[in-house]
Amino acid sequence: MTAVHDPYSYFCGATWEFLGLCEDVSGNPLDLTGAAVAWLLDDVADTTNFITLSVGTGITVTNPTGGAILITVSKVLTAALTPGAYRDALRLTMLDGSVDYQWVGAITALAAPK
Repeated sequence: MTAVHDPYSYFCGATWEFLGLCEDVSGNPLDLTGAAVAWLLDDVADTTNFITLSVGTGITVTNPTGGAILITVSKVLTAALTPGAYRDALRLTMLDGSVDYQWVGAITALAAPK
């Protein structure tokens, strides 16, 4: 079930963290056991990818049967971003091969404070 999240703003050069709950269309938690989970940060036109994270490289499935995840974008990755507007998405590829985008939305990367 794809949902559009509220816009977020974060500083370049800071660690970004997102907690997420993956749900089906009825609002029930998805079983993420064996699923491929990816978080993508793209330009707003969805033509250039800047960051892709997966389980073990920035994504932790904290409760597989309860659909809970933690996304951690390191300060090294965010420091490489140019301040501006981006679009993120959480993509699930389930064991049966089906692909589901759980959320998409706007993220503004702000210049780090001096």
